[in-house]
Amino acid sequence: MRILCVSLCFSLVALGLLPGLIVLHLERNAISKLEPTGLLSSVTPKLQELYLTNNTITAIAKGALDSAFLATLHLDSNQLTEVPTSALSQVPNLEELNLSRNKIRWVGSNSFQPMSQSLKKLYMDEMSLEKMSRDALAGLGAALRALTLRGNQLEELPELKLLTGLEVVDLQDNPLMCDCALLPLRRWMENVSLEVTATCGHPPELRGQKVKDVQVFLSCPGSSSPSHQQVAVAARAAKVKKPKPSLLKAPGVKARPAKPKAKAPKPPKNQPQRKPASTKVAKKTKKTPK
Repeated sequence: MRILCVSLCFSLVALGLLPGLIVLHLERNAISKLEPTGLLSSVTPKLQELYLTNNTITAIAKGALDSAFLATLHLDSNQLTEVPTSALSQVPNLEELNLSRNKIRWVGSNSFQPMSQSLKKLYMDEMSLEKMSRDALAGLGAALRALTLRGNQLEELPELKLLTGLEVVDLQDNPLMCDCALLPLRRWMENVSLEVTATCGHPPELRGQKVKDVQVFLSCPGSSSPSHQQVAVAARAAKVKKPKPSLLKAPGVKARPAKPKAKAPKPPKNQPQRKPASTKVAKKTKKTPK
């Protein structure tokens, strides 16, 4: 008989009496390690939800979590120092993974690749996380619905544009470096319908400002959004004058000199008007009577 010692020091034989067990809560115990012959062995083969919050787990052996049924796994508030990628390599139907409040400072490449096709919710809050590889979320795509990274020490983030199915995103309380390296995040925020809150932590003059409000990204190469480009094109088009049709030349054809325009006949000068001949009226002289 193998004993798994927790604060209640229960025997796996007891769990063996419940072969149809699908949900198991073991929060706030003293579990420090998960062994391959532990909870998800033949003892509880159909377990779907496992809650191990607030234990002292430092290591998870490969094979300890192997299960075709496990869909929800909470490992938050333990003492893990890395994502247990190897231990999760045979959990093909895992949908929810909570790693919050562990001491994981670095998330490497392909950390979630084994469960990338099934994972829907990923929680990594308050881990003092300082760095994520560019490919940390590789493989995750439209299936992921929730991603939380709140309260870490991240200055930059990996690409999120492939996570097209996200419904919940929490990036608050990270001291992001608001420079051109963060431009992909800014573009992504502009193109999604989600309310995403992300705040600049660096450089000092931008500290506390929201990523979506700062203007520093406008000076980055290729920073113009489609709407900005349309405005710029319209402005340029307004300044360009259309050439006169008479000045256009077909390639390889010499322009013929234009024929001089016929001058319009000048109107005749006004002839000085002659005064009408005055009609002399003969005055009759009165004869003086003799």
